[in-house]
Amino acid sequence: MHESERLTVLVNLGKKLRESRKAVGVSQEFLAARAGLHRSYVADIERGARNASVISIARLAVALGISISALCEGIDERAKRTSASVNRIGSYGSAISELKLRA
Repeated sequence: MHESERLTVLVNLGKKLRESRKAVGVSQEFLAARAGLHRSYVADIERGARNASVISIARLAVALGISISALCEGIDERAKRTSASVNRIGSYGSAISELKLRA
């Protein structure tokens, strides 16, 4: 997994967590306390700044009253699209380099 894909997954998880938290109508502080985590850790996850452990994801899902799969659903979709774009750009770059070498 490329670094850009990894970051996309983290940001998408954060967005999904924030959406789920707001749908339930709780604050970061309340969710963190209920999950046994620190509020700043939850804030960091929501910003995509932290790579949450599976245990933390499970705790957050339980605290939100949803399944782990529901919390993680779709978080890798943009990463897959990003990877496809990077691969296309990479192949175009190779073709352009090859043309420059021929010139």
